Amino acid sequence: MPYQTTDSKVRIRDRLATQMIVASLVVLFLAQVITAAMMNAAHKSYFQSSTQGWFIDRTVLLTQKLVATSPSNYDIMSDAASAPFAIFRINSHPYLTEDGSDKDDDALSKLLESRLGSQYSNQIRSLVASGDKLDEWKQACLANLSIEAQPCITSLKEGKKRIDMGTEIYLVAVSIPLPNKQWLNIFSMAPVAPIYLDHDTILFLSIFGVLQLIAILILVRRITRPLKSLAIASDKLGKGESVALLEESGPEDVRRTIRAFNRMNNSLVLYMKERTGMLASIAHDLRTPLTGLKIRTEMLPDSRTKTRLLSTIGEMQNIVETTVQFIRENQRVEQPRRVDINALLESLSEDFQEMGQNVVYSPAAAPIAIICQPVGMGRALRNLIENAVKYGHRARISLLQEEQHVVINIDDDGPGIDDNEIERVFEAFFRSEKSRSRETGGLGLGLAIVQNILHAHHGEISLHNRKEGGLNVKITLPYQCC
Repeated sequence: MPYQTTDSKVRIRDRLATQMIVASLVVLFLAQVITAAMMNAAHKSYFQSSTQGWFIDRTVLLTQKLVATSPSNYDIMSDAASAPFAIFRINSHPYLTEDGSDKDDDALSKLLESRLGSQYSNQIRSLVASGDKLDEWKQACLANLSIEAQPCITSLKEGKKRIDMGTEIYLVAVSIPLPNKQWLNIFSMAPVAPIYLDHDTILFLSIFGVLQLIAILILVRRITRPLKSLAIASDKLGKGESVALLEESGPEDVRRTIRAFNRMNNSLVLYMKERTGMLASIAHDLRTPLTGLKIRTEMLPDSRTKTRLLSTIGEMQNIVETTVQFIRENQRVEQPRRVDINALLESLSEDFQEMGQNVVYSPAAAPIAIICQPVGMGRALRNLIENAVKYGHRARISLLQEEQHVVINIDDDGPGIDDNEIERVFEAFFRSEKSRSRETGGLGLGLAIVQNILHAHHGEISLHNRKEGGLNVKITLPYQCC
């Protein structure tokens, strides 16, 4: 099994938390944009309705008073009603030579007619032209305005300078018939509603967005944190490591998943205990009859049959003892502590060298301290070095420290292992075809024990046939977990 990298190696964009946060931020951004647009539309509607309401109210009031007063007061009243952004003039003819055809013009005429009465039906002419400069309005209005209206345009230009609105404005021109064949000509300049993004609005949207973002982060963490624990526990369980019961937290769907995992974990633990217990009982029960059988066989006269019987009995006793040892190794609990793996490998190499074995160790440049079970780790490394010396005649050991893990390589010069057997050699009681004899090949439990020990340290072991001959054993231990 290849070494699996930790979560930090996973691409950030592929994580559930990242995808949920990005999706939530997109929705939050769109919601804020829509909210700002709706607020701006409501503000614009209110702004325009209030501005138009003032103009209509003043126009209706002045028209009603002009109808009720003497023509000699027309000029005085129209001048009094005028302002820098609204000009009222009394003339003998309308400034608007024809009724506008735009829907805004028609709507304004109908609104004034409804306020002034049915006698003004189809009598009021209006024109609405918008733009950011009065010169542009002038060009837009030339088709409907008489030449006499141009001074009013000039007056409005001066009025715009005085009031300095600083925003886009529009022109409203209205001609209303009066008694005595007179016309009330009105020109008004009103600002178009600006974009409603003042400091208070921006502050409100920002605070609201931050609060929503905090709520999203808390929700995502509440969902993904138990899922991360579940993923780590599942990975450990898949490697054969013991896993404690997980706390049921998060939403109900996640808690239900964790609850199912805990039930499965309990079932597997119970099954393994029952199987291991049964195997230990069988191995223990076989000891006594095998010992008795061996004693009786030794009392027989020397013969070829006696020798074969003793060899078979010895082999069976070896199987029983090895099985008991395997069970004990799996049940062994050792307190982890900080160990210099560099010094441990150097010490093991010196032990083999003192026994006359061909073992060469290439140490790391500096000490590498890891948290491990020193006895178990030493037993695993010793077993691998013994195999290299036993089957490969020599062992060359090296230690490397990488960013996320430490790597131990053990090379030998032996015949290697058939490619179709490399994965199976870690199975209990499996022996390679090249080591059939139990005198040299053992019972096939050594690598199984080594793999269990390394898995308990969150590590991996892999075997590779070298091109130049021999076998390479690669051990990878996650440095950040040690």
